[in-house]
Amino acid sequence: MRMRRVVTGVAAVLLLAGCSESADADGGAGTARPTAGQTPERTAEEVTEAIFGAAGAAEPIAEAEGEILDNGSGRTPARITVEAVTAGPESTLLRFTLYATSGEESVSLQAFNALTPLTADIRDVKIGDPASGTTYAPYLGYETAEEKDEASFCLCSTHPKTIDTDGVHLYATYPALDPSAETATVYVPGFPELEDVPVTRTGEQGGK
Repeated sequence: MRMRRVVTGVAAVLLLAGCSESADADGGAGTARPTAGQTPERTAEEVTEAIFGAAGAAEPIAEAEGEILDNGSGRTPARITVEAVTAGPESTLLRFTLYATSGEESVSLQAFNALTPLTADIRDVKIGDPASGTTYAPYLGYETAEEKDEASFCLCSTHPKTIDTDGVHLYATYPALDPSAETATVYVPGFPELEDVPVTRTGEQGGK
């Protein structure tokens, strides 16, 4: 089932505990509001390393084959594996790995970011919550005193310039899923929808 609403959280810090949510007019999932006056204290590379650690040993819980845009405006065969969808009381973390099917391949800036490719991230990777009927985009934030259209950053991995058969670990952080959600749908541009991906719960929030 395809979700109908897309929600983009807005965050000013990498620690999502500082964000609060307010309900939409239709009573749907909230949109996170930024904590004033704070900017990221870690680079995307440091965050990725902290998140993944020994991710190479994790068993995939979902996988798919597809094609991604390369730097020559063609399409390159690729594969993804999802290692975890971890849902907490205030945020949801998606961890996945992107592989080339043979050799080393270049990846277009627009492969996972069609509208603002120069921000060099993977903000077009989305996650669907079947329990609430909502599709979420990753949290976005903005540097202080900068134009929002030009200075946004994503609580997600930086764009991978190349991929190979060893894989590149990637992540994205989203608003909290409905407390009753036991599975999620993962949307990665160029790949089939990954439905019924199991959700792991952390913190005080739990499913039925």
